[in-house]
Amino acid sequence: MERKSALAELFFQPDRLVKLAEYLSRFNRKQSITILLDEDNIFNSSTDTINTVPVFANMIEALPIVFHQDWRKNRQGEIVLSRYKQTACLTSLIGYFGFNDVKMLLHLFVPYGQSQEFYGGQVLSKHARTRDMARNIYELVLLKNMAMELHPQIKIFISKN
Repeated sequence: MERKSALAELFFQPDRLVKLAEYLSRFNRKQSITILLDEDNIFNSSTDTINTVPVFANMIEALPIVFHQDWRKNRQGEIVLSRYKQTACLTSLIGYFGFNDVKMLLHLFVPYGQSQEFYGGQVLSKHARTRDMARNIYELVLLKNMAMELHPQIKIFISKN
């Protein structure tokens, strides 16, 4: 059986998100360290915060544990998608989970980046608990699945007036 390219996923990957949520929900850890990602990759506890995005360390550090065939830590301690070692972690997250926009990434991985009006869940502070992160994942998956079920039934009529 041939494995699909992890970054070439064009569609939303709810199974992957649910697997991550299941892992996170086993714990009730409070987020204590937020790591900074930039367009190149991860900087742990960096003082250079220009052009960086704070992300939940628990979520990023869970990737090589939950998806050990796809994600790993490189020699510099950065979490990378195994087949795309040169691709920035933020870009890899979008492709791997099939996010159709950056708002989905922000909603799940960035403190105070939640778009409740689109994806449900709750606003997560930089000290959010892993179960709260998991709950946001479950709600996003539920809402996206409901939207995908409804989509084929929705017809749009455009008036020429």
